[in-house]
Amino acid sequence: MTPTLWQRYTNEKSYFCRLQIDMLSGFLSGDAKAGGGEPQLQALAHSTTLLLFEAWRGLINEIAAGLKVPKRHYETLEQIRRELSHDFSEITFLLELASCPGSWVNEVVFLHGQVTSPASRKPSDGGLEVDSELQSSLIATSASMGVAGTNSVDTPQNFNDWRDRLQTALAELNRHKQQLRENNQEY
Repeated sequence: MTPTLWQRYTNEKSYFCRLQIDMLSGFLSGDAKAGGGEPQLQALAHSTTLLLFEAWRGLINEIAAGLKVPKRHYETLEQIRRELSHDFSEITFLLELASCPGSWVNEVVFLHGQVTSPASRKPSDGGLEVDSELQSSLIATSASMGVAGTNSVDTPQNFNDWRDRLQTALAELNRHKQQLRENNQEY
């Protein structure tokens, strides 16, 4: 079976995300040649998060393509759901995961909100500190993405925590992507 454009897109973003996680690990362990000062670490953590979110968007669009939804580009699961005449288990499952704190979908959306919304860094460890007003806006942003009630997940406390969370979310996204593709080949 030839991969679709969205499958290639998802694979590419997942691969680039993996490379950046490895680079972030190198910086954190002191093995990287470039030094890994706080600005480089923050830039790497943020760009890795953006790549992970793009892999997620690619997966959303893979699902839409598999369901033969007419539109060619989706930002959220809710957009797909609105286009369909009835609920599909895959979309319902992912929406439920998104509302479940600590799940990989919730983590992807939450971390993306951390790098795309104004926040102040804690100078001591590179983590992000989110005030209560921003926390409310992140919940609203997540809800508009088809994710209700997110953000009971803790803000990453340092770059090691950030890397670990990215690594776990990417592994789960790739596992889910593989299952989805195997299931689609059965039809």
